[in-house]
Amino acid sequence: MISDKEIKKLAQLARLQLTEKELEKMKKELEQILNYVKKLKEINEKSLPNFEETSILKNVFREDKPREYKFFDTKVLITLAPEKEDNYFKVKQVIQKQ
Repeated sequence: MISDKEIKKLAQLARLQLTEKELEKMKKELEQILNYVKKLKEINEKSLPNFEETSILKNVFREDKPREYKFFDTKVLITLAPEKEDNYFKVKQVIQKQ
């Protein structure tokens, strides 16, 4: 069993200010958690089947394939631009001068 002193110490470490009613509730909840952990410790994991052998899960992800990109000739793209200067697209200024 957990003592009141231990509960208060835990609350202090967690920087919680609990009322007496909250301390009692915390005590009950922590006891339940510790009892559950105690039950888990009693399980002999060697008697359990290997998860990897019993699992029906399979990889559902698609294969990772590189995409094929079609690159256009730069000269053709420049000729299609509404405005151009030398060998570049001409666009409006997006950075303001200060």
